[in-house]
Amino acid sequence: AEGYLAEAVESDDRVTLVEHHCPIREAADSCSGLCSAELNLFQRALGADVLVAREQHVLDGGQRCAYSVSQR
Repeated sequence: AEGYLAEAVESDDRVTLVEHHCPIREAADSCSGLCSAELNLFQRALGADVLVAREQHVLDGGQRCAYSVSQR
């Protein structure tokens, strides 16, 4: 019941969305499309004026998943 344990870390030119826990990890291990869908969801929700890029990824050996959010 931990959820994503997410936080937003602000810097001068961007915000980094950090997910310290992944409740869909087991499913994502079998279907990496879930992670792509999450990235796409963030991009669509935040709009065309914003760039969302994955900086860290648990499935690629990262400690957590993290997304950089900045103005285009």
